Amino acid sequence: MEAPETFHPVNILKTNRGFPPPIRIGYAKTDLYGNMSHLNSVDEHAIKVASAEHNTFKDLLWHLLYSRNLLSDLDKARAIFKWMTTKNLQNINFEKYPPGSAEELFKSLQNKETTYAKVFAIICGYAGLYCVVLTGYAKGKDFKPGDSFTGESNHSWNAVYIDDNWHLVDTKWAAMARNNNNSGVNVEDDFYFLTDPEHFIYSHWPHQTEWQFIPRKISLSEFEDLPFVKPYYFKTNVTLGWTEKPVIRTSNGVVTWTVRYAKPLKFGYKLIPVTDENRPYKGPDLKATLYQESKVDETRFVFRAPKCGTFICKFYAKSLEPEDVNKHLTEIVEYRVEVKEPAIDAAPLPHCLHTVWGAGIKARKLGLEPDFKSGVMTSTEPTMELKFQKTRPLQVMCKLRRRDLDDKILERYMTVNNLDKISIQLHLPEPGEYGVDIFVNQPKKRKTFYHACQYLVLYLADDEKSPFVAEITRGQQSDDVDGEMYEEEDKEKLISWNMPTIETLEIQDRKEIPKAPATFNMSPVFSESPKPVPVNMTGMVTFYDFTDRRVIESLDSHAEEVAQCNHDSFKDLMWDLVFSVGVNNELAKARLIFRWLTKKDFTELEFKNVGKDSPEEVLVWLKIGRSSHAHVFYTMCCFAGLHCKVISGLAKGASYRIGQPMSPEECQHWWNAVYIYGKWCLVDSYLATIPIISKTGTGELKYSFNENYFLVDPNKLIYTHFPEESLWQLSNETVTLDEFTLQPKITPHFLQFGLQTSSHKAGVVCTTDETEIELGFPSKRTGLKFVLSLVYENGIDEINGIKLSQYGMVECLSNKAVVRVSLPKKGLYTLQIYAKEDTPTGKDISFSQVCEYLLQQEKEPEKVVCPYPPCSSLMWGPGPSFYQLGLTPGNNRAIVYAKNGKAEIRIKMIKAIQLRSQIKLSQVSVSQDLPLVVYKIVENMAYFTVVMTERGRYGLEIYARDPDTQDSEDMRFRQVAQYVVECNDVKPNILLPKLQPGFLGPQPKFTEFGLRTLNEHDPLINLKGDNHFEIQLGTSRDMKFNAQLIQADSGLDVSDFIFIQTQPSIVTFLVNIPSSGFYKLQIHGNVAEDQTHTSLGLFNYLINCTEVSGPVYPYPRQLGHWKEGCYMIEPLVLHPDMTQPEVKFRTHVPKAKQVVLFVEQNVFPLDSLGPVQWEGNINLSKYYGTDTKVILAANYGGDEERFATLLEYKL
Repeated sequence: MEAPETFHPVNILKTNRGFPPPIRIGYAKTDLYGNMSHLNSVDEHAIKVASAEHNTFKDLLWHLLYSRNLLSDLDKARAIFKWMTTKNLQNINFEKYPPGSAEELFKSLQNKETTYAKVFAIICGYAGLYCVVLTGYAKGKDFKPGDSFTGESNHSWNAVYIDDNWHLVDTKWAAMARNNNNSGVNVEDDFYFLTDPEHFIYSHWPHQTEWQFIPRKISLSEFEDLPFVKPYYFKTNVTLGWTEKPVIRTSNGVVTWTVRYAKPLKFGYKLIPVTDENRPYKGPDLKATLYQESKVDETRFVFRAPKCGTFICKFYAKSLEPEDVNKHLTEIVEYRVEVKEPAIDAAPLPHCLHTVWGAGIKARKLGLEPDFKSGVMTSTEPTMELKFQKTRPLQVMCKLRRRDLDDKILERYMTVNNLDKISIQLHLPEPGEYGVDIFVNQPKKRKTFYHACQYLVLYLADDEKSPFVAEITRGQQSDDVDGEMYEEEDKEKLISWNMPTIETLEIQDRKEIPKAPATFNMSPVFSESPKPVPVNMTGMVTFYDFTDRRVIESLDSHAEEVAQCNHDSFKDLMWDLVFSVGVNNELAKARLIFRWLTKKDFTELEFKNVGKDSPEEVLVWLKIGRSSHAHVFYTMCCFAGLHCKVISGLAKGASYRIGQPMSPEECQHWWNAVYIYGKWCLVDSYLATIPIISKTGTGELKYSFNENYFLVDPNKLIYTHFPEESLWQLSNETVTLDEFTLQPKITPHFLQFGLQTSSHKAGVVCTTDETEIELGFPSKRTGLKFVLSLVYENGIDEINGIKLSQYGMVECLSNKAVVRVSLPKKGLYTLQIYAKEDTPTGKDISFSQVCEYLLQQEKEPEKVVCPYPPCSSLMWGPGPSFYQLGLTPGNNRAIVYAKNGKAEIRIKMIKAIQLRSQIKLSQVSVSQDLPLVVYKIVENMAYFTVVMTERGRYGLEIYARDPDTQDSEDMRFRQVAQYVVECNDVKPNILLPKLQPGFLGPQPKFTEFGLRTLNEHDPLINLKGDNHFEIQLGTSRDMKFNAQLIQADSGLDVSDFIFIQTQPSIVTFLVNIPSSGFYKLQIHGNVAEDQTHTSLGLFNYLINCTEVSGPVYPYPRQLGHWKEGCYMIEPLVLHPDMTQPEVKFRTHVPKAKQVVLFVEQNVFPLDSLGPVQWEGNINLSKYYGTDTKVILAANYGGDEERFATLLEYKL
């Protein structure tokens, strides 16, 4: 279509008319224009125009807007938007491209020299619509949660003026959304047309913030911290009930999202590991690590992290309204999850058919109404029951699932009763996680079953719930939610403080020191201050908890720069420090003064005029000792408009000793309380800069800024500062002077690490036995390490040649350090506790003292006190490498008590990790014989059982390595944990044979080959009254096995009393012990594809047979092909004492064409009863007692005369 010659459009954007101001009436798009169905005819016209070609821009404009006589602003804007998002602008070919013309702009777009936003603006201009191009940052396809924006801008979009109101449009993203939608249905493109500003701000941030059109303009950093939601999120009207932050950090490996909604929705998810190109993700299927359960108005997702690292989690949704039934799941939000430690029970969920747990809409449609409303059932008992009401005649079929067991094996543990009420009874074999898939038949297709729902069943070993179990069961009426866990979480929450946001200071180039303007007047605040009331700062680590660290760093940088300058007057100083940069926030003012005071070198401080009683006098007097830091801080705060108080009292210095009398002459000190937004806050600017002891042993002094004396928790400052007026303790529990002098001695590092005295508030601890002292710390402090020092009276640090520190141990739990001390003799001891913090950015090389206690042993111990074993690590329990390998401790504490001479250490694994152990004796052990350590693996749990014959303290060091690593450095076994084993009673144990350390239990290749024990998990087997047993191993790949049975004392090989049977995924070792005594059973093998014929050690048992009942006969000799999947049903043994003349042979031989028995020169063929089963009756009576060989052989095709020997019996 060509435009008439009389058509001469004018671009309104190039006229002299001014643009309307960027003000928007706050109505939603739907309030103004409804669902926009009235624009369908405009859309059809625009799409038709997009299919046509035009010689000039004038022709295009006429065809698109003026040929239809589109009069309203909305119709014009919609037509332009729809045409641009439908037309492939790269294929437009005008006849000419005159310089400065609209045609040239399209050519520039094709050459990627301009943007969609500029094209949209110029068409709007020719349509008579005001339109501006906005530039800024947008969260596009390459954006990831947690990313920060740099550079000038990365996107542009438009604001168009329609019906006297500004609206936001993004044609580029709308076109991309339409082109990426394979279904051809408009999914997201309409979202970017007249988008509500409250929605648009989640993805678009303009440099000119007035074009945000929201009540409170947000900064770029706030924009980056908004959740990374997608357009469909707003269409679903869901709310994120868990977090509004795009990056989630978890220290316990469990993250929960709760999504709430008003209309029926279906949800999905995708988990993606963030990995290095050279080190791909190795771990369980992430699909099986997230629990999803949907209810009427909410869906909950609980992620159980399998390992440390970073993961991207995307959530999808679709409407279940009839008109949306054929649409696909569409992404609504994306998160970045940073996992510091994997979940303690990390493992894939059972392999049920779907990802949603519980009975939802589908189950009800199929006729099932559950009695149990939750998708997870927990019990500490093996018997559980699921019940359903039937809303129609139906039959139910179920499958019990578990990751490490075959479904057929599990069938015996479940019973389904299809009566008037459906009952599914479970009798589970052992604790673990199980899944139940429930299928229902269709009314007209009785033999066709459809998946209705699935349940997660948790058979717990005890009542203690892991964080993951607590989360997925939260809200169940029958659950006792772990109150202690949530109480600890509450303690970590930030204190409620009604404080305005502090803006980051814009650091400017200081060419000269600013002078106070002549019009600037300061009025000090000397009015009556608010009365002191107790302040609750529980849970605060540092004042950074109240504001952004970057903001405080900008304040500190400014204060430090001002401190380098000299000012003519106090007025100039306060102008430069506070008022010239427009700081009005009370916390920001106090911080500027505090940091200036701690940075300023007062020996160089001078003013031109110092009047009597002037603020200049107060500051100058500080360098000659006639004033104090507290009085200077008070003066500056008053002139900054802050209420402040100088507190006089007593303070403990570095040389203070617990219980030392204190007097004002020796211990007088001053500090401050400053009133910030309704709270009195304590500050000590003097102690923030005094030298602190930073290293143990050397006593080296380090002059450094200690910011922990700014906004100090009153409940911690009372350990070192005692005010004359008790009201200024700012605590509900007032401390007396006597109590103050007897408190533990703490150092500045105690505040730095956010520690608190959890168990002993007094510094003198009287003990007659063992003592445990607990220091609490915030859970966010994940890198803290502790050590201790013990000194006896007169500075003695060892007794009888043993260092006193060996009589103490330290272990770190989730939010506290526990120091355990057993004192060897009566007397007074000084206990000093040291700490350091290893962070991701670096590791401290030294420990610093944090506190000190006096321990008074009131009497001599009744028995010899055993020092702790000299293990390799200074700290007990799991170390950082333990968690880095995805291991989880199964013991609550690092000290394990033996019962009847046995102690067990448990370790949970999320993947195959090779483990070893080493036992250490105490320095006062009577015997040097090492206890026996029995190692076993059951499912994903490793067990180390220490068997002791003497009382005492033992140390168990655990070493590990990841078999999947390709780094030669990481291939070495590294120590990952150490435990104390306390043995106070021993059961009369039999004398065990001496074995090499690490001999018993699974060997490294056992886990690497994916093997698992199915019955005899314990490598120490005691046989009582029966000398026959069997061992079953589960396999995940084709394997070849052999085994040796050796008498432990004589070394005699009796391996002909072992018989190996193989089935799919299971290998069975039948063992007959020929005589009483100890035997070593060593299982070897290799993967079937290995051609080296090497047999590797897999698992070792020690068998104690106390009695042999009846005669014992050897098994037949097994040859090569027998170990490739063959199975003998009967007979397992042939012997000369047999009496029945005829013997029935039944066996499974895969891939065999013919199976026969050779007896001397006779051949007895067996009958084939199926693909692998062969059987036949053979009369062997004449051969009994003749030492004749009976050979079972098979022909596998090819030469019919050629047979491979499988078994060789001996009569």
